[in-house]
Amino acid sequence: MELPSRAWRWVRVNPLSAFILLSVGIHLVVFGILSLRRDPDRPDRDLIRIDLRDPSLEDIFEEADPEPLLEPLPEPAADPPPPEEIQIPEELPLPEEPPPAVLPEPLPAAEVALPKPPAAPEEPEDPHTRILPDYISALQAAIDRQIQSPPLASRQRREGEVMVVFTLHRSGRLRHLAIAPGGESPFAPFNREAIRAVNRAGPTFRPFPDSIEDRELTFRLPIIFSLR
Repeated sequence: MELPSRAWRWVRVNPLSAFILLSVGIHLVVFGILSLRRDPDRPDRDLIRIDLRDPSLEDIFEEADPEPLLEPLPEPAADPPPPEEIQIPEELPLPEEPPPAVLPEPLPAAEVALPKPPAAPEEPEDPHTRILPDYISALQAAIDRQIQSPPLASRQRREGEVMVVFTLHRSGRLRHLAIAPGGESPFAPFNREAIRAVNRAGPTFRPFPDSIEDRELTFRLPIIFSLR
């Protein structure tokens, strides 16, 4: 009882191997049963045998003339006759070229007077371009006459420049005065003296010329401090 129980446990552990062994065993049993049922004394009546040594068949094959497998090649033809010589005619002379045609001289073109383009209208002269430079020079000269070098700058031998901006009424009256942005001097006495110089020169400023129709104009001028 121990052997079957061990075999049963092996089948449960290896079901695929047990299935393969069982299938092989069944096939072997079926093959053996079929082999036992075969009658060895049963003649093979389904086979057809032909004996080529039969003299009657040999006479049939000898009487039939086998047809040739290949047709006989035709005999080579005789050598072709040599080609006839072809006579090439001599070159004919080319026809003479006709003389070049003489073209008539072209007639002179009639002179046509093109209209002149209209002259561009002259732009009116800007009075600021012609008159303002002289007026600005007069303002600069009036301010330069009022510049006084600060005593501390004279003792320290200092020089410098201050950029001022001011607005004038057309009558020449000073309306606004300041140091231009970025135009101040690092030496503070120069900045104070530049403002004072413009204020002292203000009463001497002339009115605008009659050709300038602006009510007010703003000017930007440098105030230069020099030891000379």
